[in-house]
Amino acid sequence: MCQTKGILVHDYWKAYYGFGGNEHALCNAHLIRELRLAVEEGQKWAQAMIDYMLELDQEVERAGGKLGKRRQEEVREAYRKLLREGDKECPQGEAKPP
Repeated sequence: MCQTKGILVHDYWKAYYGFGGNEHALCNAHLIRELRLAVEEGQKWAQAMIDYMLELDQEVERAGGKLGKRRQEEVREAYRKLLREGDKECPQGEAKPP
């Protein structure tokens, strides 16, 4: 694996980031699992993010695996907006009790 080039899609295991020469992407299944924990903790933004990710997955599938550049920009902005909502609801360093 050390000789690979491209995008490594993985969970959060820190060791993967040691593989230089690659871009990294986090696995959506792992992200959704983490978001579900946030939902259980009462974070409303997390359910909105899960819904968006699942809807987007279907949209990409219908588009043949890739969205056009303009739509990609719209998706990034919507994703960032949801992250900002998460920052408002649960600022970094503050965990909500269950």
